[in-house]
Amino acid sequence: MGIFVKDKDSEVRKFVKTHGLTFPVGLDDEMKIANAYKFVGTPFTVIVSKAGEVTDRRTGPQSEKALRDKIEKLLK
Repeated sequence: MGIFVKDKDSEVRKFVKTHGLTFPVGLDDEMKIANAYKFVGTPFTVIVSKAGEVTDRRTGPQSEKALRDKIEKLLK
């Protein structure tokens, strides 16, 4: 899931279309989600386990392989 922080709906829609995103996205205009996960800048990645525990937080770009490896480990 992707959360856009303080972005305009029209900008988000354009980004989603341009990059062909196929996962759900949402807006966080009031930074409630960002603050809950201790957001520090974009891009910011949070990986949450099935149990709802934050297992990883990363600022900056992440490779698809690195993310896939972390997520697949949690799904076992």
